[in-house]
Amino acid sequence: MDMHIVAFGRGFPSPERLSQIQYNTENPLRRDTVVVPPASFVVIRLHADIPGAWIMHCHIGWHIAGGFAGVVVVQPEAISRFVIPDQNLALCDARTEPVDTIEPGA
Repeated sequence: MDMHIVAFGRGFPSPERLSQIQYNTENPLRRDTVVVPPASFVVIRLHADIPGAWIMHCHIGWHIAGGFAGVVVVQPEAISRFVIPDQNLALCDARTEPVDTIEPGA
């Protein structure tokens, strides 16, 4: 999935303000991460061409726990045909912590 930054700024992009934002659609920056400063916004364009459920999230663990994340589902009809290998399914039973626990990174 390709992500491009087409606009950014300070404050909240209210519906009234959307027409005042300068959008760069000619040659926007291509990124896979973006830093959004406090009290700011970023407008991104996604080229979603790979089937799957792709999480968009903050890299700070407690932010994710607080709901600062979203999922972009691409081509759900293709996802329904995915075959999950048995060794991957076995990982679900191998958990030692409750599913709502944020585990430490490796």
